[in-house]
Amino acid sequence: MEHAGNGTKSYIVTQRDVEIDARLPAWARRSNPVVRRELGIFWKRLLPDLNLIGKLLAGQAVLLLVLPVPFIMTLTLPLAMLAVVLMPVLLFFYGRVLISVVHNAATSITSANQNHTMDLLRVTPIPFSTVVLGKIAASVWHRIEDIDLIVLGLAIFSLPFLTIHYLDSATLNRVPYMLRFVTLAALVSLPLRAMLEPFMFSAVALALGSALPTRAVTIVSTMAFMIFYYLTLFVPLAAPLGIGMRVLLEIVLPLALPMIFTFASVVFTIWYIQRQ
Repeated sequence: MEHAGNGTKSYIVTQRDVEIDARLPAWARRSNPVVRRELGIFWKRLLPDLNLIGKLLAGQAVLLLVLPVPFIMTLTLPLAMLAVVLMPVLLFFYGRVLISVVHNAATSITSANQNHTMDLLRVTPIPFSTVVLGKIAASVWHRIEDIDLIVLGLAIFSLPFLTIHYLDSATLNRVPYMLRFVTLAALVSLPLRAMLEPFMFSAVALALGSALPTRAVTIVSTMAFMIFYYLTLFVPLAAPLGIGMRVLLEIVLPLALPMIFTFASVVFTIWYIQRQ
């Protein structure tokens, strides 16, 4: 057990905190000075229970790959009725989480620019890439417990919708196994999206905030990007599409684009700040 300071504040780092941080890359750990400074007194956040989420997904994978489709639909019917009520609530809270993450990232970068602390961070022994990634991690850490609940809810309540979406048009027990694997891939992709997208929007806010003059402009610009991002993914789904295009738009791109935009935003932020 050790003490760590944060201005006039102090907190006790327990062995559990050390173990939680040890699972993460160095830039995402709360022991990272950048993350610790951004979190302040709100440092004590718990990671999502990935073991529980993994067990839930593994159990549903068995259902999808082994049991007859009519039995799966009968089994998930009670969840479907509950999901009709809870999924809109989850989506509402997810939207609030994304807005909060964008606000945190925009505040972090614009405050650093206005206070000229970014100049100090550039000359510290910490690699500047770690500084940028730490600011992104800190903005997500602020809402990690809410993200945990959303991811858990998606892992529990997505199966009924996905079963109907991908398997309803097939003929009872003669459903091609390819469609079962597609359903499973969609089931896994939804919780992953809920973890990747906050990092993406935080990184975009940081990139825009490094170049734009004020926090308000940064937040509005990032929100415009967020709206454009979701419209680009969801509007084409209104057209009649084959299974291949649906897999691309509903599974592949929603997992690939957050990683691409996050990487591009981090590279731009580092380049733009260092050239000043």
